[in-house]
Amino acid sequence: MDISNDDGLLSNVARLHLNKGLLFTKAEKYNESANEFEKAIQKYDLLDKTDPQNQSIIVKTYIGIGRLLIKNDKVEEGMNTLKEVLEKNIMEPKWKSFCLFALGSGYEKQQNPQEASKHYLLASANEFILFERGSFVLHNVISYLEKAKSLGEGTIKGDAELLIAAISRLQGKHTAIPQGAISSKIEPLKDALEGQNRKMKIAEDEIDFMVECLMRDLSM
Repeated sequence: MDISNDDGLLSNVARLHLNKGLLFTKAEKYNESANEFEKAIQKYDLLDKTDPQNQSIIVKTYIGIGRLLIKNDKVEEGMNTLKEVLEKNIMEPKWKSFCLFALGSGYEKQQNPQEASKHYLLASANEFILFERGSFVLHNVISYLEKAKSLGEGTIKGDAELLIAAISRLQGKHTAIPQGAISSKIEPLKDALEGQNRKMKIAEDEIDFMVECLMRDLSM
């Protein structure tokens, strides 16, 4: 059956190969995973590349390939693939989180804990966006922040600690306010934890959004 002229069917087949590739990666069947990602790319090459849904398929496929390469210890190649995808800036938070987390794992393998920590922190902020939209991913937010805290130093470590403290406070836990160094982005949140009124600024990125939402909830 020739489906090369049926964009809708081609898109569905490409998505099927993508999902199979992700499942094989999760099952650590890396040869099968690579084969499915290659099939997804072959189908994508026949698609209308101006369609946002089709663009989403290829972005997700290349994230899958990047993660697969890192898991197979082809770390530099995998990270370059993920960085290229990230630069396109067309990802929804779920996939941006996957991409950032995979980059974090790559930096860990390269024994660069500070960069790993930075990317885990950003991944947690994207997971937080999903949480605000109603997804049950708060465990991911906290888990990624814990990784950022354990690997990071200086303000990255301090930012992660304070974000964890704010979430704990909102969960009804009695949590001491961390006193480590923090970035200027996180300072308003510390003030909120200390009971000070601080005007929220317009969010410019995912970290700002996370801080703004936590400050809002602490003020209630």
